[in-house]
Amino acid sequence: MRQNWTNEDNTDFYEATARDKGALLKQFANTAGMDFHCDLTMLQEIAWISANMHPCVIVGGGYGRELPWLDGNGFRKIIVVERCPSFAAVLRQEYAPAITVLNEDVRNLGKFTLGPFKLILWLWCGICDFSKEEQVFTLQLLMSYLDEKQGCLIVDVPIDTNATATSGQEHEIRLENVPLYKGYVPSPDEMYAYARAIKA
Repeated sequence: MRQNWTNEDNTDFYEATARDKGALLKQFANTAGMDFHCDLTMLQEIAWISANMHPCVIVGGGYGRELPWLDGNGFRKIIVVERCPSFAAVLRQEYAPAITVLNEDVRNLGKFTLGPFKLILWLWCGICDFSKEEQVFTLQLLMSYLDEKQGCLIVDVPIDTNATATSGQEHEIRLENVPLYKGYVPSPDEMYAYARAIKA
């Protein structure tokens, strides 16, 4: 069944959550334990990421959760792609000129002459901001931006081993005084199918 929403439908949600420099998303990160950068630490410990992987792109920078960790661990030439104008302004105010902030849809990253990239990080379930129909196309684009020999795209997704395409993977976030958020959590099987489609 085709979904009747796209990533653009979440624009108002992100504009609203950008208030107070992203205080609401910071609260989400704290609740989920993501403010301690457990994801980045684990990726470094298993040697999937290292400071010599540059330029490095962060997809959907939000309030900049990853940036203090990346900076503190020696990562340089960091480019953040953030579609929400208010979050892009927060990132520029807090981190520029040490990082490059592109207020742009990640699907338009190719129009900039900044690549190829050694590392693209799409963390904190950012893929879920896109409908199922948009996900594989967006992954294909991100793969095309990578360095062909040494490029690495890392996408994190919440894993529910019982998830199927009909078991509530499509979800909404409803908060008081915040516009509706719609998301889609791809199952492990769907992520494998995306990978096969990209390799084909």
